[in-house]
Amino acid sequence: MGSVSTRGDAAARSTPPNDPVRTVTRLGDLDAAFDPDIEAVILQRKLPSFATSTLNVVASQPEAKFRLSTSIREIDDGVDGLLHNLGFAYGPARDWMAEDVADLSKQFMRVLSIESIALRGEVVRDDACRKFHRDAVQARMICTYKGPGTLYGVATSSKEPGRIEIAPTGCPIFLKGKAWPGGSQGVVAHRSPPIEGTGESRLVIVINEAPRAR
Repeated sequence: MGSVSTRGDAAARSTPPNDPVRTVTRLGDLDAAFDPDIEAVILQRKLPSFATSTLNVVASQPEAKFRLSTSIREIDDGVDGLLHNLGFAYGPARDWMAEDVADLSKQFMRVLSIESIALRGEVVRDDACRKFHRDAVQARMICTYKGPGTLYGVATSSKEPGRIEIAPTGCPIFLKGKAWPGGSQGVVAHRSPPIEGTGESRLVIVINEAPRAR
């Protein structure tokens, strides 16, 4: 794998016009995904310092993965249950986390014009998705709250991206998938960062469209 660079605050101020990855500073600006030339949107932000110790504690626990489906009407209860399963103790950090995940989920549903989502919360200590790929969904949102973020880059055909970037910790990345309405350029691929054997861990929240009833 090639060298990895982090997209910093400067990217939010001056994203090159031909860059398929747009960096924004407001959650409501996820509408940038409607631009046919944009394949991914990163919300540039910093996590509150008061949540750091709690995020570290949760990420230090054994590997875990919890999934649930919830509707926009039940999102607060759904997120609360997910955080409980992940081991968040009650307090200001959990309150902030609950509000943040709910806000990200609501914006995800707004952009996709859907009313239900599938939420996944996990503590990861391996490489998870090891190959660069695009998901067979309309879109996916990933936020790494602790540890290195998602790797992404512009890939041609099945080759690994020549330039690999990493979504900063705490910065959600919205990725168009293969089923994006009307299609997309399909040039931005992503994968999990290689952390297996390093002693690092990640605390990750993933938001998907809920599976359709058959």
